[in-house]
Amino acid sequence: MSDEPTFIETLPEDIQGHEVFSGIEDAGGLAAKTLELHGQLAEASKPPEVPEAYEFSLAEGQEEPLPVISAFGEIAKELGLDQERFAKVEKWANGYLGGLTEQHKTKAKEAREAAAAKLKKDWANDFDANLAMANKVATKLGLTEALEKAGLGNDPTVVRALHGAHSLFSEDAFEEGGGGGGDKELSASQAMGFDNLGKK
Repeated sequence: MSDEPTFIETLPEDIQGHEVFSGIEDAGGLAAKTLELHGQLAEASKPPEVPEAYEFSLAEGQEEPLPVISAFGEIAKELGLDQERFAKVEKWANGYLGGLTEQHKTKAKEAREAAAAKLKKDWANDFDANLAMANKVATKLGLTEALEKAGLGNDPTVVRALHGAHSLFSEDAFEEGGGGGGDKELSASQAMGFDNLGKK
């Protein structure tokens, strides 16, 4: 039985048990391990491959990325992000912006409902009559269709403004044939979606 120390035993005692030397029996094994670690380090320090153009993750029905995400693509190139790292940032940003959008929708809905409740309280028994006045103004100015398309047909603030503008017109201006037309077969509330005031 040889009394010669093993390769590991020739090393300083404080590093003999380090896992990096596990399985190394001689200087040749140490050299091979060193080359392996050097290769891993070189691979890890290699600059990422930056694509000419990033691939965006689009939700169903979405044709283009959000403008802020698209703009970030140019910044990502300057930062040297590869597609994988860019995708991680894009995923986070889409989730964050989506959350903000939902918060905005919720707050807007709450604000509209509160404004509608106040409008009904302020107008009380004159509510239907005042709606009719607002509708006449919208019809006279040819705004009914545009307001509906914009989702503002039953916006309490818009309704209040249209009602306020009623005093600027003479009653003759609202006679049949004197305006944009198209709503005369409907009630004032139906014509502009006021039946659901504050519910959109």
